[in-house]
Amino acid sequence: MFALPAFTAATAAAAKSHASRGRSELKQALALLDLTYDASLAICPALSLGEEFPRDDALALASLLKSWDTISNRVRIQRGKPLPGSRRPAAEPARPAKCAAPRNLPPSLRLQWPMAGSPKLNAA
Repeated sequence: MFALPAFTAATAAAAKSHASRGRSELKQALALLDLTYDASLAICPALSLGEEFPRDDALALASLLKSWDTISNRVRIQRGKPLPGSRRPAAEPARPAKCAAPRNLPPSLRLQWPMAGSPKLNAA
């Protein structure tokens, strides 16, 4: 199997561009979804456990179920919704260490502080 791409800004933009194509595609996809559902119910009436299912009907039903799955995925794309679990929060940036600068420096050392890489001390 192939791995699905991670949800990024590029995939979100692509999903939005598909969703903004217009509502006629969404209406057509929903009509096809209803059609495949009705056709699958017509092929597969309520069966008892001991009843045998004809091979041709089973193949037609399998094909209808595949098309229903594909169309429902297209409807999800048209609506701009990502796959479940594909949207992950961005990693939080690392926080700098909270070390306070010494406040009780003698006046002669105040000019030397802060050193390179140290937090700056407010001028008093």
